[in-house]
Amino acid sequence: MPPKKNPEGKTVHLVLQRYRWCKILLHETEWRTVGSSEEPAHCGWLVYTSFAVGASQETVQKAVLTVFQMAFGTWTRWEEKGGRPQNLSNMMQQAHDENVTQNRLSIVVCPQANLVNKIERNGKSVQYRGQCDKALGEQLFLYFGLYLQALLLEQQCQIREQPVPQSLTLWKQMPLEGALATDTTVWTEQLDAIMVVCGSFGKLQGLEFSSADIGPFCHSIFV
Repeated sequence: MPPKKNPEGKTVHLVLQRYRWCKILLHETEWRTVGSSEEPAHCGWLVYTSFAVGASQETVQKAVLTVFQMAFGTWTRWEEKGGRPQNLSNMMQQAHDENVTQNRLSIVVCPQANLVNKIERNGKSVQYRGQCDKALGEQLFLYFGLYLQALLLEQQCQIREQPVPQSLTLWKQMPLEGALATDTTVWTEQLDAIMVVCGSFGKLQGLEFSSADIGPFCHSIFV
């Protein structure tokens, strides 16, 4: 019997966590740290990702766009003076205007396949059938990180009044397999207004972070 789709038709589940600094294990051997608790305040977005049966390149694009447009980040405490939540575009613009882009913004993308699992029998069992195929899940996770960097680089170019690299424009038009087979470093290395770190799919996970000062800390999103 084939696995069933999410009954609500949602195939990407994200959980967003605000942090000041974050340390993630890459390839089970290397720890990578981003962010800082020093002044000026660092704003970090930790994005847990999970893909259900039916997830596709298109739904990943919608999920990334949702993250990009969501007013979730703050420099200070939520809703305090200067603490009104903003989206990534506005925060990049503000950091640029204040000339403090260095170590001001970061995003950590962490694979968490079990977010789409179902709890059954009043918590006595967990149903894993809703997860998408592991090989496809890895492709979608890699694409999620690249597409996020693509949108961020486009925004960086707009803020700095620079042309968008043609290689990026062409890449966004590619199907999933072609996009993942292409060398994207020619444009990802140009992104320096915000640091993006992606975890290792299918590997042992390690994560430490210091949350933002005052909640709300997390938001859960279905796409």
